[in-house]
Amino acid sequence: MSRIFDGNNANHLVEESFDLESIANEFTYGAWFKLSDTTSTVPMVVGKIGVSKWIDLESSGNWRIRDNSYIYSGIAGTANAWQLVIHRRRSNGSGQYVADVITDGVVRTTGSPTAADLAANAILTDGATIALGKSSSSTTGRIAHAFLFLRALSDTELTSLADGASPGNLDSESRRAYYPMIGASLANEWADDAFENPLGLEMAGTVAVDTADNPTVDAIVAPSSVTVDDSAFEPGKAITGTYANFTAAPTVVTLTDSAGNTLTPAVTINDNAKTFSTAYPARITTGTGTTLLRGSVTLELT
Repeated sequence: MSRIFDGNNANHLVEESFDLESIANEFTYGAWFKLSDTTSTVPMVVGKIGVSKWIDLESSGNWRIRDNSYIYSGIAGTANAWQLVIHRRRSNGSGQYVADVITDGVVRTTGSPTAADLAANAILTDGATIALGKSSSSTTGRIAHAFLFLRALSDTELTSLADGASPGNLDSESRRAYYPMIGASLANEWADDAFENPLGLEMAGTVAVDTADNPTVDAIVAPSSVTVDDSAFEPGKAITGTYANFTAAPTVVTLTDSAGNTLTPAVTINDNAKTFSTAYPARITTGTGTTLLRGSVTLELT
């Protein structure tokens, strides 16, 4: 799943802002983008007015970042294909900072913000927001898994993201915001990490959900589960339900009774509708490892 941006910047997502202030001279933010228009668009902005950072596609169609001055990647945006693009600012260990533009886990180009740039253009959480599809350079396409860390991710972490890891799989230090956008929710999954973290994105206009198209990213969520009881579900009766937060369709349903006996009956998955159906065991006996005890039974999708 992902969010659809239709080229009208009146239809966008923007993060609520807070009055608290902190400064991070090191940071990493980015998202997965699948754009149909790969020239002159700014799909992601981070910061408050006057001190914003952003990821964009220049008129030539190449990815670049803005960290006071533009830093050019030399890597073209690929139309209608998912690409992970990241802006990282890191210390070089000598009292200076380096800004990197990263596509698909590879550092393409670096620049060096000055001390004055750092003072004026740090990420300020006082009034700072993430905005998706809001720039006057309209965005046409899809965005998913937008994130912001108030630290510089390591090269190993960048590679992990490009290989399909969820941002939630990385070290939890200095996490500010993560918006998977793989369902209806626009909540910040890291809202509880720090009291100054925003609660979520707000929608202006209409930014629809694409229920079928998303990058291959493993969301860090507990598998959907429900508890059923043989008094409510007759032996042999089908169990149906819905599931969410899976970036790829689940393939296995496991039924487990209170004694730990398990069954894995065949399951029918409708990934477009996010529903499943499986047969409740035809027999519920004393439990042998192939049948289940009477009582509550937990269903888990994986």
